[in-house]
Amino acid sequence: MRMTTLFVLLSLFAGVGEAAASSRTPADWIEVTEPGFYYLTQNLKINEQVRFPQGTKFSFVEVIGGGGYSPVVSFELRPTICPDSSASADLSLINPTGITGEEINVELRSGCQVFFYVENNLLYRPSLFTSSTE
Repeated sequence: MRMTTLFVLLSLFAGVGEAAASSRTPADWIEVTEPGFYYLTQNLKINEQVRFPQGTKFSFVEVIGGGGYSPVVSFELRPTICPDSSASADLSLINPTGITGEEINVELRSGCQVFFYVENNLLYRPSLFTSSTE
């Protein structure tokens, strides 16, 4: 009986943590630069075959670019659970904020490498992710 109760409680707490993370306010892109985990605050549709639901946990890999030399910053994150490691998708435009002119590019490479290409002028705009929670 105790083991069953413990299992139920742990399951509830795990679900509550992910639900709370996915409902939080998105961090600005400039904040998605630290090692840790980030959760999608909205569904991410890369193409008709590749989708990640709200609340999906991503691991930060690296950020490249920015500054005065490059007009675009590349953010690499990987989902902690990869539905199909052989899947890939060319660059596609998405608009996380829904505001015209705030589109970013997203690319999926094999091995579940997801790259987000964000113009420097959008770094202080909302991303698709919560702040790192772990």
